Amino acid sequence: MTFPIPMDEEADVMDAYEIMAYPTSYMIDSNGRIQFMALGAMNHEQMLQQLEEME
Repeated sequence: MTFPIPMDEEADVMDAYEIMAYPTSYMIDSNGRIQFMALGAMNHEQMLQQLEEME
């Protein structure tokens, strides 16, 4: 991978976003609000579909 992967060693992010499974995907709008959450893996097509629904 060519990007950094931050580690949530103290579970701060897990607690804040109430993560229940790995991976968990979020779509966050330009106001910082969660518009979509998916438990488990998503493929590229699913991500694009959710993004289009947000626009």
